[in-house]
Amino acid sequence: MRETIAWSYDLLTPGEQTLFRRLTVFDGGCRLSAIDDLCDRTGDLQIDLVDGIEDLQRNSLLRLEETADEEPRFRMLETIREFGLERLAASGEEEELRRRHAGYYLSFAEEAARGFYSPATALWLDRLESEHDNLRAVLRWCIERRNAEMGLRLGGALWLFWYVRGYATEGRAQLATLLALPEAATETVTARRAEALLGAGQLALTQGDYAAEWMVLDESIALFRRVRDERGTAAALLAAGFVTRLQEEYETARTLLEQGLALARATGYTLITAATLHHLDNTADG
Repeated sequence: MRETIAWSYDLLTPGEQTLFRRLTVFDGGCRLSAIDDLCDRTGDLQIDLVDGIEDLQRNSLLRLEETADEEPRFRMLETIREFGLERLAASGEEEELRRRHAGYYLSFAEEAARGFYSPATALWLDRLESEHDNLRAVLRWCIERRNAEMGLRLGGALWLFWYVRGYATEGRAQLATLLALPEAATETVTARRAEALLGAGQLALTQGDYAAEWMVLDESIALFRRVRDERGTAAALLAAGFVTRLQEEYETARTLLEQGLALARATGYTLITAATLHHLDNTADG
């Protein structure tokens, strides 16, 4: 098999070989827009991108996948990708390409997170699902490079996806690893750490791990307050109030929820305002 792949690779033009190598940075396939952004950002391929993709398909080095939307998506068989990764490592381009790959998917995840509470929620969740392997690859890269800021940003953007789609165990493990990085405790990433802790708490809640949830939410509230993020504080207070209500600590729950409600109303955070009122109502008989 390897000899066949090498033979097909040798038939490619230099520009097509470069495109093939760069495509291996994607884990689990990618959309055409991602290929355009990462593989020919500076126009140095010296070939037409679409023509190059079609030539790789003709040489059985790339295949087109069906998707629910109109944008084409492409994937390599893993044996072919392994061969290409060796060529990519030898080219000297790998580190820069992985840095760009990480930046691209961080931007994608943060855009998706902004769309979670909109009419396009299901669409964004499906898009994240299709790019899950690429997102996992970026998280691994952040951990290996000890890039706490980027990793915490990505974890903060993804926790609701993990929550909704049933990846709580995976999400908690990823966030725990990121939060344990020495760089994740520095002042420069305080706001990012606060959001990641909020996500870790919410994921712990889905698994009934109330002790772990309270521990991370307590720190999250403190950090949000330190950076004067009133909306973040309101969201963390809501989560903390919810878990204490579940533990039938009604007086503490009401105190936390009332604090969160005041901040949510003051900042026009209608989603948290409504959720907090709901939980306050459920503590009325406690």
